[in-house]
Amino acid sequence: MKLGQTIVQIRKEHGLTQEDLAKEFNVTRQTVSNWENEKSYPDLFTLVKISDTYHYSLDRMLKEDIDMTEAMNRSIQLGNEAKNNRKRNLCIGLVGCLFCLLMVVLSIVESSGTLTVILWMVAMLINVFSIISSIKTARQPRKTLSADDAVLAKQLMDKGMKTEAIKLVRKSTGLGLAEAKDLVDKTYHQ
Repeated sequence: MKLGQTIVQIRKEHGLTQEDLAKEFNVTRQTVSNWENEKSYPDLFTLVKISDTYHYSLDRMLKEDIDMTEAMNRSIQLGNEAKNNRKRNLCIGLVGCLFCLLMVVLSIVESSGTLTVILWMVAMLINVFSIISSIKTARQPRKTLSADDAVLAKQLMDKGMKTEAIKLVRKSTGLGLAEAKDLVDKTYHQ
């Protein structure tokens, strides 16, 4: 059974309308309809809440819809990569600031030493590297879609889940909404 069918089943077993379910999870009725028609998926946090609220196995909900599970896994992976890039850039920047602080202290204590000049140069290089690294990873669109992501997006489109395909493409490439829609359409029609 697909996730959308599972949500319909859970809702009907508990005598709820789409509106009731929407209020329960702070979404719109249209969102619940999209979940049930498999045009989009609930986020992982909402899936956990549905599982806990209605005592339905999260494992069963996720494993029955392979395409959805693959899309969520890829989305999580892309989010983790971006998070790691931000952490690395923050660490480089902090090291550079630490060197600058050390330089200020050394400048006060020893105003004309060779060590001070060398440390200032190291601090400058670290900060320049930090700036360059930040510029490279600052959500610059790659504008290319990996073969695996293209296949996954196409599978989602085959299921009528264009919204999920666009989300995947946006996370994968860093493109804006309009560009991602165009890329999804282009990929689907190839």
